[in-house]
Amino acid sequence: MNAITMPQDGRRISMFGVLHASYNGFMAFGLTLLYIALTVLSPGVLPQAILSLHVNEIVGGLAIFACIPSLPGSKVGNLPDTYLVIGLILSSMLSMIATGWLGGVVESTSLFVPVAIVFFFVAISVDTLQRLKVLIGVMALVGIFIFLQGLIAYYTGHLSSPYLEPQNVTDQETLYRFRGLGVLSDPNDFGQYLVTVIPLLWLRWKKGKFFLNFVFTLLPASALMAGIFYTHSRGAVMSIAVVLLFAFKERLGPVKAGILVAIAMVGILALNVSGGRGMTNDDGGRVAAWMTALGVWKTHPLVGVGMGNFKDFNDTGLTAHNSYVLCLAELGIIGYIFWMGLIVSNWNKLTMMIKLGKRTLSQSADKIGAKFQPQKAVGAADGGWSQQNTSDVPARSLAFHQLRHAGAVPAGPGILTAGSPPRHLVSLSTQRGGGVVADDAEVRFSAHVIRTAMVGTLATAFFLSRTYSVTLYLVLGMATALWNLNQPHHPELMIPLPQLSKRILITVVVSIVGFYVFLRAIGLH
Repeated sequence: MNAITMPQDGRRISMFGVLHASYNGFMAFGLTLLYIALTVLSPGVLPQAILSLHVNEIVGGLAIFACIPSLPGSKVGNLPDTYLVIGLILSSMLSMIATGWLGGVVESTSLFVPVAIVFFFVAISVDTLQRLKVLIGVMALVGIFIFLQGLIAYYTGHLSSPYLEPQNVTDQETLYRFRGLGVLSDPNDFGQYLVTVIPLLWLRWKKGKFFLNFVFTLLPASALMAGIFYTHSRGAVMSIAVVLLFAFKERLGPVKAGILVAIAMVGILALNVSGGRGMTNDDGGRVAAWMTALGVWKTHPLVGVGMGNFKDFNDTGLTAHNSYVLCLAELGIIGYIFWMGLIVSNWNKLTMMIKLGKRTLSQSADKIGAKFQPQKAVGAADGGWSQQNTSDVPARSLAFHQLRHAGAVPAGPGILTAGSPPRHLVSLSTQRGGGVVADDAEVRFSAHVIRTAMVGTLATAFFLSRTYSVTLYLVLGMATALWNLNQPHHPELMIPLPQLSKRILITVVVSIVGFYVFLRAIGLH
């Protein structure tokens, strides 16, 4: 068969076009996974002969071209997040131009764009929940690989390994902290990455499936928790406590959740996870650096002092140890609005999805826009569904329905057949009582998992300077991808732009005032 005739309008669609669209989606996702793995691991893991070929740049370029055919279906061009990311990139460039060093524009762009583009790769290519789970699996494997490299080096005495960072605790004692390469070459960066990935593993959790839960959730989570221990990152440890509190406060209540976190922290302290460094002592003048960062921002309010330049304005020569005030100091209020806007936008998306309720297909058909309508008289030729408008249908989902209509895809357990709506229309659906029910429980659970991971990322960002960390843009991309999967079926998920802008500006103002109040309260001026 060379073409598929769609019902009602008799339109013919090339089988080659259908398969080509599916192939493009597969290639885009595969290259996205490869690019993320190489970015997080660092091309330094590759043999020198391959490393000289600039593999990461090549994979990134191929991923861009592979994602282009999927752009219309992803609707990223209509998302505020797209313009917020672009605005953030332009802000980083503008901050360097303002310093008078034009060469810094090229340097900042070459450092930040390869990180920020991860957001687009994930938002565009992760177009099913299964792909989201595969991405999380790859992220977990990368974390476990780095942890094992450090573990092997540490216990075989290869203390000069790049996966170990020596740090003198006392004159007689050296602490070896696990780390990755490249973007995770700081143990704190690696700790933030692990804190983020651990909650995401629960996306594969299935009630009553002990073996699968053990293999795909509990076992890798345990390995990553061990990795956090060996990073000896105090910021990561404190963020784990925040994640636990956030994850359990709704189920157990704030009091019981607080008790659970307190018990967990006692256990953490008993294990000496900080490696002999105090959990609360400000041995590096971190809080003082926050005040310095705010002072720098006051003298350079609009565009900041340039990406990566704050340490030149700090007497200690260190960074701000806080992603929020670092963004203010280096990118100014313009960059901070774009950066905080990304966080607020995706937080709101996840929160709205968590609040979704269950609805029957008939109840939500009108809100969906009735792009597909069931036929009362079902014939073998029309498959029971007519297509009114395919402009908003993901290419891969449409291709599947077209192949089903043509008889090229056999029916099987859990697969919707003739007379049933296409799979993408009842995303995350199940058969119940003879009718199709759009089950939003899995949507809510997925959104809750990603939001919990986002809490871990943002909590570590409070203690560490990770404004430009790849981990943050991975999580933001996941939130947007999940929203893209479900918003076409739930128009109520849309946030009017004026309302979103208001929330962003309020968050920006409150966060800045909050920092000033906190620092004044502890006696810093």
